[in-house]
Amino acid sequence: MNWKLLTAAMLVVFLAVGCGAPKTTVTLHNSLGEWKITSLTLKGPGDAETTLEAMLPDAKVELQLAHGSYTLNATDEEGHRYRVAFTVAAEAMTVKIDFVNSLGFDDTIEVLDGVYWSGSGDGLIRIVNNLGDYPLYWVSVVEAGGDLYWDADEYCQSIIVYGGEELNILIAPGTYDIQIEDIDGDTYTRYGIEVTRDAYHWEVGLGDMDEWTDYDYDYLPEEGTAPVTIHNDLGSWDIWYIYCDLSTDPWGTDRLGSQILYAGDEFTFHVAPGRYDLRCEDVDGDTYTRWGVDIPASGLYWSVSLDQMD
Repeated sequence: MNWKLLTAAMLVVFLAVGCGAPKTTVTLHNSLGEWKITSLTLKGPGDAETTLEAMLPDAKVELQLAHGSYTLNATDEEGHRYRVAFTVAAEAMTVKIDFVNSLGFDDTIEVLDGVYWSGSGDGLIRIVNNLGDYPLYWVSVVEAGGDLYWDADEYCQSIIVYGGEELNILIAPGTYDIQIEDIDGDTYTRYGIEVTRDAYHWEVGLGDMDEWTDYDYDYLPEEGTAPVTIHNDLGSWDIWYIYCDLSTDPWGTDRLGSQILYAGDEFTFHVAPGRYDLRCEDVDGDTYTRWGVDIPASGLYWSVSLDQMD
């Protein structure tokens, strides 16, 4: 998408809602950066609906509207939908169609350079990476008191938020716990955050780093004496999670804990001899799985490569 920022000439549209009703100037502004609005409708008092013309990026449309309550529905060129409710009174006003008015994003997308949006709902969490050289890899949100490891929803969706970049999360209004994890596995957590339509703003910095985490599994006791060594042969992609569980059991604890298995490196843990399922997950969320592997007392060596991707 390479739309140039064009400002359309002001288009004056007169919408008559009731004969002789007082009217006020309302300016609609496409504030979606470089995205064009392809569909635009306005529902006014009495549920009268008017279809307006498409709007180029940064374009403005001037309307003369009778006093009352209105709902503006818009769709951009990527198919994302927006809704803005507003009330017209005596004073002229500007109504912006902005990303904050979105009805939801199915994935985490970059809407402007270094500005990402994710999720759906009428509440907003705005996170800015103020960690300098440490990118954000995971942002987990759960209802207050929930389990941030097992129950939380993850909103980075395999994107990386570098220093100075911004992640906006649309979510239902409520009270939440938020945990951020950076490239080193360090976490930053806030509890009992009240989220409304007015953005909860967090410029996360190094001073917010957790002193400890409930999810540090570096010191888990060994389960046996059979060594299992994982070699990262994925080239430029680091491995973030390693699971190894008996084939009769569900997936259990991440063997890496807060560590990262960088490309070219190896990681060894120990299990009791038996039949296991193994899975690795890389920085992009891609997985590599082996089912029903017999691990003898002498152990197992697995070099994980891209051709083994699920």
